[in-house]
Amino acid sequence: MAENLLSCPYCGSRKIQKMWPQSHWDYCNTCGLYFRNPMPTQEELDDLYAKSWQNPERFRSETGGTELGLARIYGKLLAGSLGLRNLKGLRILDFGAGRGDMLKALMELGAEVVGVEPYGLDFLRAQGFEAYGKVSEVKGDFDGIVTIDVIEHLRNPWDTLKDLAALLKTGGWIYVSTGNPTGLNAKINRGNWREAKKAGHLLFPSPSTMERMLCEAGFTKVKRLRWLIRFHRNPLRVMANYIMQMTGLDGELRYLAWK
Repeated sequence: MAENLLSCPYCGSRKIQKMWPQSHWDYCNTCGLYFRNPMPTQEELDDLYAKSWQNPERFRSETGGTELGLARIYGKLLAGSLGLRNLKGLRILDFGAGRGDMLKALMELGAEVVGVEPYGLDFLRAQGFEAYGKVSEVKGDFDGIVTIDVIEHLRNPWDTLKDLAALLKTGGWIYVSTGNPTGLNAKINRGNWREAKKAGHLLFPSPSTMERMLCEAGFTKVKRLRWLIRFHRNPLRVMANYIMQMTGLDGELRYLAWK
């Protein structure tokens, strides 16, 4: 059965409150974490993902929602944020590689790529990718790591970030993105926020919480990215999106951190 939490799963504080009426989301007043309460058991999560990977294209919320076109945009913006024209010569790990579209985009930019995907491992290997089911199975040092819309699926992402940091060379970097619980959509829709309603989403860090997690994981420099990404053709919607992205009210938190 689902576990009812009496304290914050990150900092242990009991100063928690129901975040949105008629929802199963709580908020920690001490560290700023938003988390599902009660929390699904690991067995329930395993069952959810096993069923999703039976039809990975249909259940993209659980198998990776970043399509190739968007992955290519992310890759170019990532290179630019690193002060690079491309990613040639870099060995990059994609943690939570999903269906492999980000791996393809990184390869197109010249990177040597490795994927970690516990539930879709066979799917990635069938496409010819070097892929593993667990971080502990990965060998060697990496120049960079990307993990896109993954940490919200993890019960203890703060521990995972420490494990990922250990795989990086000194001076290596990690790019992390996740849903923004302080964004405009979340503020307006509250319990009906699209990201909060997805069964596999367990928690969302606020910006300050995300920065704390990265620092505690061993990263010495943390930068929030304000990428301007065009999601629509309508010029008014494009302008509205750009304003939200510049002000940090868009639906995604994006961070680049260096070891």
